[in-house]
Amino acid sequence: MSELQAALEIQVELSKFYNVDLFQRGYYQVRTALRTAPRAPVKVEVSLPRNSECSLVFPASIMNGVAISKTFQILYRNEDVTVNDVIVFKVYMLVDSQRIEASIEEADFNIELELWFSDEEFGPEGQNKLQCISQRTLRLHMSASKGLHHHIPVLFDYFHLSVMCVTVHATLLALIQPYIKSASSSSSSSSSFLFICIFSLNRQQPKNAWASKTESTSTMESVLFGTPGSVHGAPAHSNPRVQQAVNMHRKLCHILLCSYESLQTSFEALLRKLPPYHKPLLDHVDCHKKLDDLCRRVQKLTAHEDELFPTIQSDFAQLCAQNVMLWTQYVQVVTLCQRVTYILAQEHHSQRVKRFAEGFFTYENPVQEALACFEHSVHGHADLTTVVRNSNYFQLLPPLTLECLQMDGDVSVLPIVYEDIYGETGSKKSRRGIYCVVVLVLFTSLFMV
Repeated sequence: MSELQAALEIQVELSKFYNVDLFQRGYYQVRTALRTAPRAPVKVEVSLPRNSECSLVFPASIMNGVAISKTFQILYRNEDVTVNDVIVFKVYMLVDSQRIEASIEEADFNIELELWFSDEEFGPEGQNKLQCISQRTLRLHMSASKGLHHHIPVLFDYFHLSVMCVTVHATLLALIQPYIKSASSSSSSSSSFLFICIFSLNRQQPKNAWASKTESTSTMESVLFGTPGSVHGAPAHSNPRVQQAVNMHRKLCHILLCSYESLQTSFEALLRKLPPYHKPLLDHVDCHKKLDDLCRRVQKLTAHEDELFPTIQSDFAQLCAQNVMLWTQYVQVVTLCQRVTYILAQEHHSQRVKRFAEGFFTYENPVQEALACFEHSVHGHADLTTVVRNSNYFQLLPPLTLECLQMDGDVSVLPIVYEDIYGETGSKKSRRGIYCVVVLVLFTSLFMV
């Protein structure tokens, strides 16, 4: 199995903290960590790129790979605190070159948010006095070809009734030759990351260097041409290695361009709703045309193997660099932008409503049944509920792109709602008149807490 290294970036914004009715007065902070599947070959670096001067009790910091928000004091009910912390997780993970998107999905990215509290006076050594009082987990359902841009108000448990407004942006930036074992600074910026991507892709290798690699060594050559074993000097048109390299080039370019197109689409949609002074110059790229152009150029080089590999390397370096530059421009505009937060919150709310609507059903009954002493529909609802919950359609409902099971629940607790409409069925005139609506809601542990 040949491996590549995928580079992703996940930005988490903690904008505002709302105290609805916390149990105790004191000092609070929110700790944020990125968790992945236990066996996933992932390296995570965390940084605070916008850690400005703090007007609250204590500034944001990083401790053991966990980002700690500004520490703030809560004294009254219905109090809100502007936190405005930006946390960036740089993710480097090894992926199977034959199933890149599946490897990223199987990494199972989760953002853990913990609410910490202390009722003692807070100072430089006050971190040891804090205790975790509530926790929420946000699960990211992202793919290599589609980014993730959502805003969600995270409600902590009812005993500690408070809300942290969280915005999450995530995207795939690069697919490069693995160097995950090498140590790198956790405070590297996007510009230094861009240099690393280009350097890794453009490292000079001897001609046909793939032939000297062992099967256990995963390089860009082994990903493109496969393991050594073919006969040298064979005609190019009969050489399966070259065709494999062409196919792999198209596959990787397609993934990188899909990531770019997804980010570009999101960026353009947001820019249309922002005031003019927020709009940077953005050149639209036709990713489909660009993919065809890149593949056509590589296809012409199949008879010149010595020129094929450098050209493919150059294409990868260019696409990775463009992704990084667009991402840098994107976060400069959207980070902590209230208008963007409002738009993303609306989109996330619409997703939740659509998912909720999957369990909403209407019954049309004759008006005479509304006056009956015994309603048959009530018992029919219970039977239908069992059928719906056990159906493949209901069991396979897609999750929210950014979901919190403690707040959203899963299909086993998703409420099924029935609306009984009583009227003269088949008569349009009666539909305009007065009708009785009875709503029977079968809650089975709605919104676990």
